[in-house]
Formats: sequence, C-alpha cells, structure tokens
Amino acid sequence: MSPIEFNRRRLLQGGGAAAIAAVVALGHDNFVSSRRNPKQFVFTFWGTGSEKDEVSKVVNKNARTAGLVPRPESTQTNYDTRINTLVAAGTAPDAGYLTGPMSMRFGEDGLLVNIAGNEKFADFMPQTIHWYSDKGCVSNTAVESFGLYYDKDATTKAGLTMPTSAGNTWTWDEFVEAADRLTVDANGKHPSESGYDAGDVVRYGVAVPTALQQVYPLLLSNDVHLFDDKGTTTRAATAGSIKVFQAITDLVTKHRVAPTPAQASNFGASVSLLLASKRVAMAMDGAWALLDLSQSSVNYETAPLPKFQEFKNSIVGGATIAFAKGPHTTFATKMLTDLADPRQSDLYTKGLWMPMQSSYYTDEDKISAWIDPKVHKKGFRTAVVDSLLKSAETYPIYRLRNFAQIESTIQGTFSTMFATPGSVRPQMRRTADAVNGLMEGAYPDRLGGVDRGAK
Repeated sequence: MSPIEFNRRRLLQGGGAAAIAAVVALGHDNFVSSRRNPKQFVFTFWGTGSEKDEVSKVVNKNARTAGLVPRPESTQTNYDTRINTLVAAGTAPDAGYLTGPMSMRFGEDGLLVNIAGNEKFADFMPQTIHWYSDKGCVSNTAVESFGLYYDKDATTKAGLTMPTSAGNTWTWDEFVEAADRLTVDANGKHPSESGYDAGDVVRYGVAVPTALQQVYPLLLSNDVHLFDDKGTTTRAATAGSIKVFQAITDLVTKHRVAPTPAQASNFGASVSLLLASKRVAMAMDGAWALLDLSQSSVNYETAPLPKFQEFKNSIVGGATIAFAKGPHTTFATKMLTDLADPRQSDLYTKGLWMPMQSSYYTDEDKISAWIDPKVHKKGFRTAVVDSLLKSAETYPIYRLRNFAQIESTIQGTFSTMFATPGSVRPQMRRTADAVNGLMEGAYPDRLGGVDRGAK
C-alpha cells in the first residue's frame, strides 16, 4: 500500500471524510502542485505580512537558482483541511508548514522526507527535532521561547528594578508585589492599599496568560510535567499544577493586579496592543511579540519569566517539512535549512523567529547576526537567549497524540477559571478527567525519554 493510499484510509477513519469531500468543495487548485507541473516548486505556508514576504523571498531566490519556477502559496484559512485535501488527492506540495500534530501523523504515515541522519541538521538543538518513530523525524520552522514584556515607562515610574536574567528572576511572590506596585486606580492607589477602587483602575500590573503554551513554562518552573511519559495521563489536577493555576487566578481575583481575560481582550489582542493601551504594564508571551512591539510606539523591554521553584522556559513552534514522492525532494529538503538560516531571512532580525542551531546561542559572531538591538532589547539577550539552551524544554505539541484536542480542552477553561474567585481545584479535576479521556499515547519524541513522575 502506498503512503498516499494509507493516508486516505487514515483520513476517513479519523474524521477526515470531510477533507476528502473538500476536494470538490475547495478544489485542489487553491495550491498549485508540482506533480502537475514538474518544473514548479510549490511551498505552502500560512504567513502574512513580513512573514509572507520573507518566506516568499527565500523560496523564490533558491528555487530560481535551482532552475525551478517558484510557487510560494500562502493561505490563512482552513490550512490543515486544504493540506489534507491535497495529500488525499495525491497532489501534495513539495514542502511547507505543518502544525506539530499534523507533521507527526504525516511522518508516521510515510508522507514526509525523513531528516534523521541528515548532516545539515546536525547543529539543530535537540528540542527542535521531533521523532514520529524510532528512526524518523521532522524539524521546527524556527524556535519560539517566552519572556515577560513590559512598558519601561511604567516600571520606571513605579521605581521597580526589573530582573534581567534567569539567575535573578523574580519568585512568584516578588512578581505579585511588582504587579501590585504597577497597578493603580484613578487616585493613584494600589490594590494592597486601603481605599483602592477596583472599579476605576487606570493601569493593571500584568495580563494573565490565556494559552497553555504561555502557562507551560510556569508549570515547568514548579517541577510539573503536565503529562506522563506514555501519553496516557495528565497531571493537570496534581498539587503542583493546582498551585500554578491558582496563582494565576489569584492575580485577577485576589490580588487584583490583572484584568479578567475578557477585559484584557478589550484593551488589545496582542502584547504590543496591550502595552500600547497603557492599561497593562506587563505581559508574558512568545518571542514573536517582538515583531509587532518593534514597530509600535511602546518603550518596551524584556525580563525573564517569574519562577515558582526554578527558572524554566519552553520552546514552541510549527514544523517545516518536505513531502516525499515529489519530483524535487532533494531540493525541498535543502529548502528547510535555507529557511532556517538567519543569513537568508530577515525574520530573525525582525524578531518573529529565533534560530534552531545551537551555535547561534553560543558564538558571539553568530548571535550578532540575528540579534538586532532595535528589536531585541538588552533584556531579551540576557533573559531569553542566554538561558535557552540549558533552561528550555519542548512544549508537548509533537510528543502527544491527539494534542490539538487536549490543548483546546485545557486552555478552553482558562478565560472563565482565571476570572472566577475561589479554588481552581474542582475545575481542574473536571478538566483532568476530560483530558484523560482524550489521551491516545505518545510518539517517541521526548528529551531523555524518562518518566519524570507525578508532581
């Protein structure tokens, strides 16, 4: 049975009948396929703005050099459905973006070029290589890691000395104290002071994270690994997890230093908009926030994330893959490392992407090749870059089967839970029960391969 035939069966078994039907509904001319025109090189992705321009630039330049007709194809809606449709129809592109879960499924089905043993990926950090089988793997598009972005005008006015590195980052209690000093009502009072008016807040100290990938480093810092090594059980309701989820909720409901998630969304849908609104002084997010922050009027800086026990960070990111069985698999695989080369794309200096190669975090000449002081302010280097290799673990989007549903179920509770006074334990027990029913095991992808035990 060919990989394409097998995948059609998998699509039908896994609810992908809609994707097969979409061949007619969507048409597979949404993306041109090189399997129809062998001289074309088709690269599919979902980027907009600077990302679309820069990815297209690299694809166009390298494809033309190879004597091919470049077709960078970007779409923002129904991306997974369209890719499923093309694969099921036998008209997959040559290369492109995939979500983590889709890349693992396609890799397992034999639909992707296996990069295991390819020396061009030898310098890639182990956190960026993901094993769908004992002998097969894919790589990230880029590295994304997390920081605490803040409005320097607000922190200076509050007289705060901000942490600059993993070694001097705030404990959670110190973080709460700082958020209190940054939170002021119309009369200049702070939440810890008598007479504070919670109904007339001029500026909140921090916005709470509302995505699981933002919360994950905080869980790690409390020595919590949210899922067991076999991918059969979540630890979302263990004591260590409850402590973190309760602490986040308390920022809103007890300490009153953060707006509810609904209020924050009204202030702005991104870190740059939140800080520009002057209604929030700090926010946790991925490095991609720098792309918008650097183009805003915000006087921003970066601090390390606060910690519970030990400072931790995490690495997230989608996959860039080459499809097998196409006419240009060798060139398509080369395109993966071309896009991962900070010398070929401005997306690194613009702040959207961080490099995957270890040497770009240890070699000063290489660090200076992608760190732009106008974008990556001084704090970013010390708070995020310098600690990445030793403090960042991989977000489990590649390791767990059925992760898309698992992630959605957990973070789907955040907006309400983080705005509701009282204990989060009952909600997290319900969430854990629901998630355990969704868990379907794990891929070989993991660092160390050792069950770390429940926390």
